Amino acid sequence: MRTERALFLDRDGVLNIDHGYVGSIERWDWIDGARELLAFAAEQSLPVVVITNQSGIGRGFFSPDEFHSLMRWVGDEAARAGGPIHSVYFEPSVPGAQVASRRKPSPQMILEAAEEIGIRLEDSFLIGDQESDIQAGRSAGVEHLAIFGPKPSTLSGVRHLRNHTESMNWIADTLELTQPRSTSATSQESGLAKRKA
Repeated sequence: MRTERALFLDRDGVLNIDHGYVGSIERWDWIDGARELLAFAAEQSLPVVVITNQSGIGRGFFSPDEFHSLMRWVGDEAARAGGPIHSVYFEPSVPGAQVASRRKPSPQMILEAAEEIGIRLEDSFLIGDQESDIQAGRSAGVEHLAIFGPKPSTLSGVRHLRNHTESMNWIADTLELTQPRSTSATSQESGLAKRKA
């Protein structure tokens, strides 16, 4: 039974600066506000699920073991900031590979996470920096979709977030709007009020 909503995040360009094929701690740079976003999600009881295409593995730039080592470090850093990452789903194949691929825009990784964790996709959030992220979320049935970065999405019904203060405000506003009326006051008292820019 799917009982909880979640926050799905792309990795490169949302959590870290996308230097291209980031596979080591030395090449990881947090985007401003990303750790605060993770902590905010924890405050709202939103498990964070990272959904990421990682063709750097398929191209031989780094190995699966190196990827897992990096993400363990990222998880430790996030937890120290108060925002643990629940799960990481990744697809190592390269674009156009002649194999069954879970690469976004396929919704497969999101659907796997929903099944394994018990996530209500119709109440969940997704933030990505590419149209393929949005397409994957929409195909999976994620209700609340946002694109992060300087340019808005060309797809309809997608929120544009230019920084992670806006990310937190968007989530907070949406949570307030979707709370049952009988619990709205309690929710506001428990820290649901949006973050100040």
